[in-house]
Amino acid sequence: MLGYDIMIAIANEELGVSGRPHQWTEMYYVAGGYYNGIGNEKFGLGFQWPSWNNKQCFIAARGHDVGKDIYAIVYTIVMENFTLITQDVIEVEAVETGLVSVDNISTDITKKGHIAIYGIHFETGKSVLKPESTDALKTIADYINANTNKKFYIVGHTDNVGEFESNKTLSEERAKSVITELTTKYSVNSVQLKAYGIASLVPVFSNITEEGRAQNRRVEIVEQ
Repeated sequence: MLGYDIMIAIANEELGVSGRPHQWTEMYYVAGGYYNGIGNEKFGLGFQWPSWNNKQCFIAARGHDVGKDIYAIVYTIVMENFTLITQDVIEVEAVETGLVSVDNISTDITKKGHIAIYGIHFETGKSVLKPESTDALKTIADYINANTNKKFYIVGHTDNVGEFESNKTLSEERAKSVITELTTKYSVNSVQLKAYGIASLVPVFSNITEEGRAQNRRVEIVEQ
């Protein structure tokens, strides 16, 4: 899956064989029960999977494309007379992924003094911006260029995975990358901006789950 991050990739016996209670349908589709599965019935379960066959594989992946997070689920099983391949795709619109408008930024800055931006994406473990960050960066630039009398901190945040000092450096480098992009491509005045990185010091959710860690990995705009 080119351009996608693999979330789950399991095959054969790992998916369960025969009627054992850890068969994959309960682990990955059914909420509750022996394994209290993740309840992804929203992906569709219109076929009674032949769980007695161990020639099967299950892949879940996540990608991004201009304002949308895209989740793809592929299940394949090789039977005696046929090979079954199914695919479910879910697209999550920008409003659910943290992409913002100039009005949203203005409202949060006015009311709270800061705003978290989730539409800025970096290569894993690096400060290199991904192309899908363009929409968010342009929106931020439009807001800052419309408020030339104000100054802002661009603050990088990480989850708590890894060494704190390394994360602190990474978060600051990411903040600097955002400023470089804003000033070189969108004509934002560098005098208005300062970069800081504070690693995992200000989480907005628990780092226990991947969902929480994803929310903690963010860039914030803070009015000076």
